[in-house]
Parts: sequence; structure tokens; C-alpha cells
Amino acid sequence: MISGLPFNLVLNKTTIDEAMAKFKKYNVKKSKLSDGSFYSNGTKLLFKKGSHYITLSYNDQNLLKSLSIMRFIPDPAAG
Repeated sequence: MISGLPFNLVLNKTTIDEAMAKFKKYNVKKSKLSDGSFYSNGTKLLFKKGSHYITLSYNDQNLLKSLSIMRFIPDPAAG
């Protein structure tokens, strides 16, 4: 487990349900990750908080594996 992340999230511990409850006021978008992704059959949560876009990636056991904070959403078709 890795703690001390923004929003009091903990890698390998925070679940999708916990994050959905914590960020529900930010209109969280939930999508499945494809078989070819780094976390096959996992889930991605995306929401905007202030001027930043937050992406949380979960493995197939619904544990947080990745957190990214960006000022824009990268265009997957761009590259």
C-alpha cells in the first residue's frame, strides 16, 4: 500500500466504491478498461475537479492502481 496521495487515496487499498462515494459530487464517469490495457478488465474513473481532470485506474480486483491529475484530457486518437 502507498499512502499520502492527493485526496487521501491509497494505492492497492482504495476501492472503486469508496472513490465513487468520495467524488460523487464531481459527476464521475466510469468505464471498463480493455483487455489490452495495462490493467486488463479493470475500471477507469474520470472526473473534473476545479481546473484539473482526475483519472483513477483500478485493477480487476477493484483496487486503486494509478492516479493522474492533468489540466486536459489527452486525445487517444492523437497518438
